[in-house]
Amino acid sequence: MPPLTLRLFVVILPPGMREGGEMARAQYFVVLHQGEWKVSFEGKHYGPYRTQREAIRSAVDAAHVSGKNGHDAQVLVQGQNNRFRTEWTYGNDLYPPPG
Repeated sequence: MPPLTLRLFVVILPPGMREGGEMARAQYFVVLHQGEWKVSFEGKHYGPYRTQREAIRSAVDAAHVSGKNGHDAQVLVQGQNNRFRTEWTYGNDLYPPPG
């Protein structure tokens, strides 16, 4: 079995505010795109990753950096029904995630 290689991408967002003074949320979407697992952030795809688990870990790492930089960050994963579920949220879930 070849060694596991994780590719980390980090996108630092400029400070952004929503109406009411809330910070803009950085959302990282783990998607199966053209038969490959990728992470979508602000309309751009990163990857591919060998497994969904690798893509989730990369997305969580990037979201964690965004969170440390003052952004409300979360990772959402595309399910078999094409709906997204929240996998990890900065400030609510452990980092690094178990497993």
